[in-house]
Amino acid sequence: VERDRIKLTVANSNDRARAEPVRSGVPVPQGRLTDAEHVQLLDEDDQEVPLWVQCTGRWPDGSVKWLLLDFEVDVPAESRRMLSLAYGNAAHRAVVPNRVSIERRGTILTVDTDAARVVFDGLHGDRFQIFRAGAETPAASVEGLTLEAVDGRRWQSSLCEDTDVVIEEATPFRATVRLRGRCS
Repeated sequence: VERDRIKLTVANSNDRARAEPVRSGVPVPQGRLTDAEHVQLLDEDDQEVPLWVQCTGRWPDGSVKWLLLDFEVDVPAESRRMLSLAYGNAAHRAVVPNRVSIERRGTILTVDTDAARVVFDGLHGDRFQIFRAGAETPAASVEGLTLEAVDGRRWQSSLCEDTDVVIEEATPFRATVRLRGRCS
């Protein structure tokens, strides 16, 4: 396929404008796309929207079946944006600059999005601080969590052992952080 399009709608039912990351899975018809690199997201004026793409499934013929998209879009209050996912040999997207930086110093893991910075203590997976952009004093500090199962059993995170803080996934738009520990 030289070039084809899939229409995407991003709706905002809130009473104020939103500018947030969007993550969506998109199916692709069999045989239409051979490589996830040949995809770009376009707005209503055919201007490119920065996009990160991952192929998450393939058809038996090897063509792309599912794409996972990460992007940011501004949507006015109680409105929607109509976007197009262009794909095919003629579709080439620009490189997306990282909006999320991740740094590990010893046991401390820092995730910075420019809007906020979250600092995790790797020795104590239940401790982290959230800083607003440019702030030196945390807006919130978390130290110790109580986890409760459906059956009423409870665990105190402060009693967990072998805690670990791991980046499970990082894209230019987001980072997924896993806090893990063994609680008794």
